[in-house]
Amino acid sequence: MVRSTIPHTVWIDKQAYRLVNADIDGRRFNLRYESIPELGKSEFEFTIGFETFYSPSDKDVEEEFTKRLELLGGTIERPND
Repeated sequence: MVRSTIPHTVWIDKQAYRLVNADIDGRRFNLRYESIPELGKSEFEFTIGFETFYSPSDKDVEEEFTKRLELLGGTIERPND
């Protein structure tokens, strides 16, 4: 199941972002994340969108998502404090 490969939380630097909307239509993915609010910090959101050209498999979706997240300087693993 492809939806299970979409992480609910990602990090850019030490800021955590939560998945607030996942629009999945066949081979098109549009995933919107918002920052988890912290005192004295601005909120931020971003969207990662992509389309798979073959039947979407968990591996293909995870690789494409990870590639795009890394372009933003992000990771799916919690950074060390």
